[in-house]
Amino acid sequence: MPTANLNELHRDEWKMMLDINIMGVLNGIAAVLPTMKQQKKELAERIAEDVMRVLGYQEESVSVAMEEVAPEEWAEQVYRHDILENEERLSKEPGYCM
Repeated sequence: MPTANLNELHRDEWKMMLDINIMGVLNGIAAVLPTMKQQKKELAERIAEDVMRVLGYQEESVSVAMEEVAPEEWAEQVYRHDILENEERLSKEPGYCM
């Protein structure tokens, strides 16, 4: 954290602060990203396996796509459009209301 007044132009402190704050976030992302990618791959594989098992389809007939949605955008992008406006098409309804 810079201890000098900004007018003193202690750029070495600025660089250290940026390194700590920005690189800290990037290092955190780098630490969890491989696990998140693996989880997403495993989830897609299990969904495909269940589709093949339940419907009797062959692997070449099944594909899985996922779209990540930020939590603060869930109500508008997913709940309203995909759930409320398509209730008659839902095979399984969520156990929550918004």
